[in-house]
Amino acid sequence: MPLLEHRTSQLCQEFAFWASSPPRDFGGIYEMRTYDLVPGSLLEWEHEWRRGLEARSHFVQPVGAWFSQVGRLHQVHHVWNYASMEQRDKQRAEAWKIDGWNDTVVKTVKLSTKMEASIMHPLDFSPLK
Repeated sequence: MPLLEHRTSQLCQEFAFWASSPPRDFGGIYEMRTYDLVPGSLLEWEHEWRRGLEARSHFVQPVGAWFSQVGRLHQVHHVWNYASMEQRDKQRAEAWKIDGWNDTVVKTVKLSTKMEASIMHPLDFSPLK
């Protein structure tokens, strides 16, 4: 049985309103969220996430966000940094208390057909360790 059974490639572009953080030592863990969007809804998703990012930025360090250009289309990725899983849970709960966050979720969930979350730990050679 081969060790690699499937592989895909994707080219993405960062959102203009959400510039990627330069590589640096944040420590902790990273959460990457991936959303498959309804075709044609990217601009509406971006509009709503501008407000959502402002609300979430009070509690968590955003690392960056990108949308697909080549490969699987209609996909959005964003990465957040947390000190630990416990901090992630606490900060996500606190975000619901901020004006604008709940509204962002209600409006953007209708634009998504699938969502996936991955927790990542940087390896020793990573600039994000």
